[in-house]
Amino acid sequence: MLHGQKYFSSIDAADSPSGVVNDLWGQDVEVSDVLAEPAAPRSIDKVWLYSVTGFEKTRSWTYHGLTLLLAVPFALLCGVFLAILACLHVCQIAISLSNKDWHPTGDKEAARV
Repeated sequence: MLHGQKYFSSIDAADSPSGVVNDLWGQDVEVSDVLAEPAAPRSIDKVWLYSVTGFEKTRSWTYHGLTLLLAVPFALLCGVFLAILACLHVCQIAISLSNKDWHPTGDKEAARV
């Protein structure tokens, strides 16, 4: 079974425009496949190199920026959530399980009855 075949088995290759499904089925798409330079007209030297380098650097810095902005606050929220769950477990669940026969009365005689 190919890489995406079990997820996209309902896609009919005949319905795809210009046979895109047949071309990409089971293949990895790279930067050069999407941002490729045509064969006939050639660009100035280093333009292709700079465009790929710029794309890779932008992708890397975007990932690092989003990680810094989203992952650190999300980790703090998860820590606070787990601390609240631990506190609730100690204060509510553990006490209620260990004191099943406890009666909150101030009188010792009433507790024995």
